[in-house]
Amino acid sequence: MKDKKLFVFDLDNTLAPSKADLPLESKQLIERLIRQNKYFAILTSAGLYQIEEKVIPHLEHLPQDRIVYAATLGTKVHYKENNTWITETHNAFTQEERQKIKKFIDYLAQTHPLTKRKTTSRYLDDRETLLTYSVLGIDAPREEKAAWDPDYRKRKVLKSLIEQKFQELSIVYGGKSSLDISHKGVNKCTGLQRILDHFSLNINDTVYTGDEFTQYGNDFPLLSIPELTIVETDSYHTTISKLRALVEGDPKKRAE
Repeated sequence: MKDKKLFVFDLDNTLAPSKADLPLESKQLIERLIRQNKYFAILTSAGLYQIEEKVIPHLEHLPQDRIVYAATLGTKVHYKENNTWITETHNAFTQEERQKIKKFIDYLAQTHPLTKRKTTSRYLDDRETLLTYSVLGIDAPREEKAAWDPDYRKRKVLKSLIEQKFQELSIVYGGKSSLDISHKGVNKCTGLQRILDHFSLNINDTVYTGDEFTQYGNDFPLLSIPELTIVETDSYHTTISKLRALVEGDPKKRAE
């Protein structure tokens, strides 16, 4: 692990509970990596607003030239340069595209047997470059989200319906009860490359930690990169445990 220079993490259920502030243990892990002269990045489907609210305030004391935040699958790359925050935006939806997708998601949410219900919060998060359909509502309790579709069967049905309607889109599982919708070809591989370009590093320098490596999970595309060291997790507690062991030891290429 001593030869690795860049540590990239998913956010929800990897560095923090879904939609939650960065826990103290995760903050301490990141601090330790930075003290060891490593580079740190987040690569997530979450919106940039979530990173700005839940993560950045906990890391502002660290050297910002060693940190980059890649939101919405890396289509928004956010970093600080000369005391100024810069956001690079890639692969944004047009207004017409967003309206068509929103109209169909509204139709599913209001009429499909799996989703028809009264909801107390919005279920579609428009992140400009990525749309997230949170089936139970964005603010639904974490426990309810985790219990709703553990085997992905319900979301598989909804995913298929969206793909039939919009063949030009890519739909992957995000979080525990949501679907991430982007332009075809946009995924965490393209997002990771933007992080590598930002730091002028190579894939061999990199460790990635995430929790959605199932076939349609948003971490799955990264499994196609043999040079990438991958750590699979299921919670931020597991992340802390595994990364501490890896930083201190000599890990396998793909950590179990």
